[in-house]
Amino acid sequence: MSIGIRAGGEILGAAIDKGVDAVKESLRDPEAEAREKAEKERQLAERMQQQIDEIEAMPNLRPIERERLVLQLKKSWQMAKEMQALVERAEAQQKAERDKLLSFGGIAGSIGRAAMSSPSMVMAQANMMVHDPVWRAQQRAYNEAVFREANAQVAAGIPQAKAQLALAQADLLQKTGQPQADAQAALAIAETQTQQRQAEGERIADATGETAPPAPNAADKPESGTAMDAGTPPAPAAAAPIEAPVDAFSPDQGKALYVEFVDSPTETRRLREWLASRGHRLAETREEADIVYLVEGEFAIPESKLHEGLAKSFGALLENPGQAIDSPAKKTMGSIGLGLSRLMLAAAGAQAPQVQGYKQEALIVIARQPKGGKETRASAIETAQGEAIEAVRLAKAAKEALYRDLGL
Repeated sequence: MSIGIRAGGEILGAAIDKGVDAVKESLRDPEAEAREKAEKERQLAERMQQQIDEIEAMPNLRPIERERLVLQLKKSWQMAKEMQALVERAEAQQKAERDKLLSFGGIAGSIGRAAMSSPSMVMAQANMMVHDPVWRAQQRAYNEAVFREANAQVAAGIPQAKAQLALAQADLLQKTGQPQADAQAALAIAETQTQQRQAEGERIADATGETAPPAPNAADKPESGTAMDAGTPPAPAAAAPIEAPVDAFSPDQGKALYVEFVDSPTETRRLREWLASRGHRLAETREEADIVYLVEGEFAIPESKLHEGLAKSFGALLENPGQAIDSPAKKTMGSIGLGLSRLMLAAAGAQAPQVQGYKQEALIVIARQPKGGKETRASAIETAQGEAIEAVRLAKAAKEALYRDLGL
């Protein structure tokens, strides 16, 4: 009788949900939904552009500070869109599961699950799994996948609550157990979601429809920031005659240009020589220039619960690449909190995720500032994770990526 009640309740619940789905489907107007979705996307894009305009209007900000704010805003909007897509996929998956449950095979499966959930069967199954080394290995693999998923969510900017939920799920699974087939399926799902999120996180979507020139090795780092007015045109066809090189500065030919690489006289001199070799007219001071080009980079280790933050100017790093860079100062309370968290996870039988050193980022920006006009920017980013501080390597890689984007 209990088996019948359990199986009947499961089937009845699926039938009610399917009936609700049918009513909703009968009331749908696909064209109206498409218009509503397009309108929502337009409003979101408009709202994001308003926020970008507010950042652009903020006084007393350096170009690199303004660019960092814009990039962070776009990343936040992208994560919001990604979470909405996850919700939609979850709803579609639930609907598919209900349809599957109401099939002949699904009904038979629900009866089987109800039978397996009887007290004697549950105790026998639990005893078998506890003594099965294969199941224990699969359980550990599943828990590790859940922790990796939680780490990916935190790194991608998803709220901490999501990571805590994933840890709680791992803890619950460790205590209650799970059949081998379910563990394998969960592991595959977690791995797939992590790979999808990492692939999608490498692209910063620009909802306004305006994108910057893609940086080299775009699969390894996020796209650059807002595009400059002077974009790099496509290369000529192989059969076309060889023409003079074209670069991002070409539209300003004939205007007086002033260029500066902040904190690096060497790079400033190289840029001036390069522009002069392309026939550009150079001004000696900002006041004499029609257009000012300002290049600035910053290597940063963001502050965390475990350590203080760190920031170094690209120019200083490139001028003196041999300079020693001390590791960020540790936070005592953060270390104590981490130790307590690991102790609690260990007591619960779960394995704590390993901290993989420092999250490191190198951002370089070039700002085009016409006299009496609006500033535009382009940027490139390089990232790394590890105990060793790679400030100089990341600074050089980001600089070379930006230079290639500009046609230098």
